[in-house]
Amino acid sequence: MICSLVWPVSRLHFPAIHSLPLSKLRKVVRRAKHVPRDLRAPGCEVAASSQAREALGDMLKDGLTVAKAAASKAAVSLNFQEKMIAGATARGVSQTILHPIDVARTRLQAKGVKKDWSPKVFLKGVLPQIILAVPAGALQFVGFEFCKEQLPNILPGAGLADVRSLISGAGGALAASVIRVPQEVLKQRIQADIYPNLAVALPSILKKDGPAGLYK
Repeated sequence: MICSLVWPVSRLHFPAIHSLPLSKLRKVVRRAKHVPRDLRAPGCEVAASSQAREALGDMLKDGLTVAKAAASKAAVSLNFQEKMIAGATARGVSQTILHPIDVARTRLQAKGVKKDWSPKVFLKGVLPQIILAVPAGALQFVGFEFCKEQLPNILPGAGLADVRSLISGAGGALAASVIRVPQEVLKQRIQADIYPNLAVALPSILKKDGPAGLYK
């Protein structure tokens, strides 16, 4: 019995062990730990050697550790499109949740705004917020990833890793500002009661100042 349990497993090489499912690796490790020291079986040298059992246990533990690490990495690994969607969605959701606070801040800072704090007031400007927050987040992610990939060619060296991260973050924010600035212009002017809604604000700004008016 011990021969059938231990000897075939001992013939496994590391690649084979690493390819075993986690559940099977755990079972083999548990069985290897409980092999009696004084047990002998004819023609089965591995079962008779405590050193061989210990080496087998260590080998299986190493395989189990590698398999766990690979499974963990696979579970959190996302491709470029998935990361972009996740980042854009996170930005859109977070800014939408915090929108009432943004309304209160804008109205407190603006001059001549009626101090009306009814529930509907906290929804002012929410439409440009929802429409533009997601593409702004996606553009920020694209800019960040592009800078992160290109900067090692311009600023190589491990000592400049923090500088590259800082520049990548600034590059992502700069890319997002293409959408974020018009978003803030439209949103804040609606929040401050300059325009009643997006359908009035956008044509009015474009008619008065052209596209440049969205970046004032």
